[in-house]
Amino acid sequence: MYKTKIDLSEKTRRNVIVILNDRLSDAIDLQSQIKQAHWNVKGPHFIALHQLFDQLHGNIEQHVDSIAERITALGGRANGTLHAAAGASSLLPYPLNISDGVEHLEALSERLAGLGVAGPDIGRLQREGSLVTGGRLVTLEEVSEPRRGQRFAFVMDTRLCDAAFALADRADMLICEATFADTEASLAREYGHLTARQAGRIAAESRARLLVLTHFSQRYDHHPRGVQLLADEAAEAFGGPIVLARDLHRIPVPPRLPASPGRPLPAGGPR
Repeated sequence: MYKTKIDLSEKTRRNVIVILNDRLSDAIDLQSQIKQAHWNVKGPHFIALHQLFDQLHGNIEQHVDSIAERITALGGRANGTLHAAAGASSLLPYPLNISDGVEHLEALSERLAGLGVAGPDIGRLQREGSLVTGGRLVTLEEVSEPRRGQRFAFVMDTRLCDAAFALADRADMLICEATFADTEASLAREYGHLTARQAGRIAAESRARLLVLTHFSQRYDHHPRGVQLLADEAAEAFGGPIVLARDLHRIPVPPRLPASPGRPLPAGGPR
């Protein structure tokens, strides 16, 4: 035990550290089992389950860090190696001979329930914030996390203005007009439109993740480079992905980013 300024007796801290190290072993084991499912799932729902398992793995990883840091804050040692976790985990071994998506879902559900929270207890935990199960206290903070929302911005029929930047701020997908090339900047201003370079600037300074360009002047239908000229000009200002929208074009919103206070800013760069 290390010295700490936490106002708990050494006996209490020691007992809590033992419990937390047990949960750390379970969490590390669960994390590896989820990755096993992620790597090996097959079947008609492969893409959805592959992404689901990857997201779940990322969520568990944050809980692993949280548990380990609580142990060390209490003056203990976090036993976080795979060897230590394998010897102390209370989870059932993961079946290595399955590949079907339903089989993986059932296997992971059993192991999540094995941590002691299932059925009506889930609703109770959400309402009350904590509950005692299996002889230990489980708090909502330990088993959940805020889920980052996603932002969609639509900037159309406007000159360059502060409101466009505010609307596009940190958008996961920004759909923005790129009516004119930079050589027609004066014409764009006269008619209340944006150039492609201005659209790229809005995306970059607002830290958008994906820029979708649309609302092109018909004059570029006859340009040797077509509307690709507009995409290239936008790319001079915005370093992230750019899509040229077409009629009936379906464009997916980028996948949700996991909540992480230390994650890097999106590709556009700081404003």
